Amino acid sequence: MTAKTTNAKTTHLGHKFDPTETNWAALTFPADPYGLTSKFRTEFRATVNRCRGSDAKFQQLVDNLEVLTAWAKAKLEADKQANAQSAEMAATRAAQEVQREAFRARIQAGPSIRVFATATGFVETSRRDGSILAVYDTADDEQGPVASMAQMMIAEGRSPTSTLEIDAFGRPGVGSGQTLANLAGGAVCEEAPAASGGLQGIKV
Repeated sequence: MTAKTTNAKTTHLGHKFDPTETNWAALTFPADPYGLTSKFRTEFRATVNRCRGSDAKFQQLVDNLEVLTAWAKAKLEADKQANAQSAEMAATRAAQEVQREAFRARIQAGPSIRVFATATGFVETSRRDGSILAVYDTADDEQGPVASMAQMMIAEGRSPTSTLEIDAFGRPGVGSGQTLANLAGGAVCEEAPAASGGLQGIKV
């Protein structure tokens, strides 16, 4: 008896198989390292056996397979796009975290922090060269702009014992000379200068 020879290959994995084989036990399938197809093959075999040589039943199976294959291809492409977007978002978050870590390292250097008031909040400047380090929009904060800014700074990782120097339009502002912890709690040091107009344009 001459053994059957394999004369076909699957499209993507190149698995050899005999397309004329009817004996289920004699079939070989591509390796399934993900465990995706075992249950599917069992259900498919049961469905085909129910056709019992009926062209009408078999055509119903084929038509359903066409719909399922089309859906599977569309779902695959949609998942690819979603995966690419997720990877891009993850890369963006990682880059932002690197920037935040660099910012945290920079802002924790030195016990004194210098800011000046604007119409909507405060701008932090470098004590070394005067460059802008951070901007705080606190105009709409009901807790008060100075306390709100101090709370933001502490949340960023600033030392609560850091001393804040506030330049309010050329004058020492309310809270200048106090620690962030005191300002975040709403405390006002009696010695702190509170020149009139020191926080003009800032909602207090």
